[in-house]
Parts: sequence; structure tokens; C-alpha cells
Amino acid sequence: MKLKQIVSAAALLAAGLWVLSLIPFSSTIRQEIPANIYTDGAVTSTTTVTIDGKRTNYIVRENSYFGEFSLPEVPRTEREGVNVSIRWNDAKTNTQFLIYHTAGTSISLIPGRIAISEDMTRFACYLEDGTVLATSDEAYKNYTAHVTYDSETRLTTIDGAVPAI
Repeated sequence: MKLKQIVSAAALLAAGLWVLSLIPFSSTIRQEIPANIYTDGAVTSTTTVTIDGKRTNYIVRENSYFGEFSLPEVPRTEREGVNVSIRWNDAKTNTQFLIYHTAGTSISLIPGRIAISEDMTRFACYLEDGTVLATSDEAYKNYTAHVTYDSETRLTTIDGAVPAI
């Protein structure tokens, strides 16, 4: 009888943990983050990135963000109905997928991958013209030491893991 109770309790615990793994713990993120535009290693201008969406944390799956991630340098990111999804799931390179969506269609507005902190206040990524958007010199150096982008071929190469931004 006691064995039956232990097995039942273990089954209930396993089912409870499975249900918890499916439930997202979400938070709203609304912030404007100042960033620099780098051309050939030098800051050539500054900008502000607007982030307004929902960050979802799961217990056993990758975390994600969905919402606005608009850059004045890429006007299409500022259009009504354009949203981005970011998934934190590549521990090997410490970079994240950044995919823009509009009306159910994925569109490529920023090439390759972004290195972004979990709180979304520090990041670095290439823009289509080969310039780099980064929130600090340190983020720029860490990112470009491991990630390269060829604006002619539109190919991104990642060498090793980008240190945490």
C-alpha cells in the first residue's frame, strides 16, 4: 500500500513539473535604449532603439521576446504591424535569432544574429550595410571579435561564443 502511495505521489509530482514547464512567466518590456552606430570600428552616429513587447521565460525551454524592436536606421522596423521575435536558445555562440514579422510573413530586416542581454538593455548586431549597432564599445568589440557579416553576400559567420553582453 505504501509503495502505491509513493508511486502516485511521484506521478503527480512529474505531471505537475510537466505542466509548469509549459507555463510561460511573462513580463512586459517598454524601454528606449541609446546605441551607437559603428563604421570600421569608429562611432559614426548615435540612435535610440525602441523596445516594447513581452519577454517570456520558461522553466525548461528557451526564453523569447515578441514585440517592437525598432531602429530609426532601418525604417521598415518602425512600420505599424512590424514585430520581432527573439529567442535565447544558442548557448554555443551566445547569439540569438532576430526575426521580423508582418502580417504573418517573416521578413529579413537585420542580418544574422544579435547578441543581447537577458534584460534587453545591452546588445550588438550588424545592419544590412555592414555597420554595427551596439550599446557600448565593449559590446561592439565582443560582438565583432566573434561575428562577421559580408554585406555583399549577406552571409554571417560566427567564430566561437560571444562573451555575455
